[in-house]
Amino acid sequence: MARTVLAAAAVLATAWAQLTLTSLGDNNTACRMSSDTSQQCAESASRNCRDRYDVLTQITLADCRMVCETLAASCKGLEFLGPDPSAPNRCEVWKQTIAATAARTSYTCFNATPPANPADGALYVQFDIGTNFNWTLLSDPTVGAAALPALQSVFSSVLVTNMVSHSSLLGGSVTAANIGVSMDAAAEVASVTMSAPSTGTGILVMYALLRPEDRDFQDGTPKNANSIVTAVDTMVRNVPNYQSYLKAGSGNNTGMAILNRKFTTVFPTMPPTPAPTPAPTSSPTSSPTSSPTS
Repeated sequence: MARTVLAAAAVLATAWAQLTLTSLGDNNTACRMSSDTSQQCAESASRNCRDRYDVLTQITLADCRMVCETLAASCKGLEFLGPDPSAPNRCEVWKQTIAATAARTSYTCFNATPPANPADGALYVQFDIGTNFNWTLLSDPTVGAAALPALQSVFSSVLVTNMVSHSSLLGGSVTAANIGVSMDAAAEVASVTMSAPSTGTGILVMYALLRPEDRDFQDGTPKNANSIVTAVDTMVRNVPNYQSYLKAGSGNNTGMAILNRKFTTVFPTMPPTPAPTPAPTSSPTSSPTSSPTS
């Protein structure tokens, strides 16, 4: 009986084992693949170091650690830039062994120790697309019944087409099953969740493809966010009466913008956006029936 209990405890310990991250030095230490400076990789607008690490921006240290812990088989360590770990900044998710470090101001390097039999878990990208839509109007049953499904279809179609064009970076071809779009009238956004076509670090590239182009780090990742916004804007204009769905004073400006990019380990159920519930109608009042006379 005792042996059975110990065996069960061992199984549970294995099931709950988790990748651990250990700091290599102080908060002024960068990661290196080798102490040989000729082996270093220098990013630029046209060159990436993706064979060694993926660059994530606008991300906190806690979220970057979550990414590494989830991708337990792929992640060999992290390098985070920023004196304030709670502030969004730049993080490298390393895919090769970190064999050396270098003194660099405001960098922290972490080595990853995987659990036994490590595996990459499920990881998804979530973001919102802000618009100038009049969501109060779109919530009206007489308007939203046709408009909301049409607009939702536009967002889904554009995202699938765009991500398919980057299949070589994502480890496979994206399909509609990889992208969930919900028209969130309460938040006044189109809410999007995406999965990569293969497990592993392809989802990190998908996240990088959505980075703001005007102020984000350049590491050879294609400038893609503006392409998505432009394509959505163009297709929305093909929706009949699209201008009538915009807020007063917007003119013909759809106001498309990618917002709130982040990682999640849960892919929510994304049913088709339902048509708004029609307003209740009153039952017809029937005339009283006169009693027969004898």
